[in-house]
Amino acid sequence: MRLVAGRTIGPAVWLCMIAYFAFYAVYGDRGLLSMRQLQTEVEQSRIVLAKAHDERQRLERRTTLLRPDSLDLDMVDERARQMLNMSHNDDIIIMLPPRRDQPAAGAPKAVN
Repeated sequence: MRLVAGRTIGPAVWLCMIAYFAFYAVYGDRGLLSMRQLQTEVEQSRIVLAKAHDERQRLERRTTLLRPDSLDLDMVDERARQMLNMSHNDDIIIMLPPRRDQPAAGAPKAVN
């Protein structure tokens, strides 16, 4: 009886240890499933970064038109009219519906 117990306890302990480490290699905090989730988050962050980079380039292109060394008078005129909400007597004004991503004129802006 002792001989049988001695021969089965050792392999049983090793089997339990292997099962323990295999379980945590898949389901643990740093396991395969967590790695897959982190890779998904990294991809989503890269998409957000690319959008922010594009937005920054767009804004930089617009601001270069307002710099004194490369001043575009049409851009200055456009910004002044937009900020002051004014126009000339001979201007033709076409009212467009507000875009979905921007609040209507005069509507309060959402503050995060």
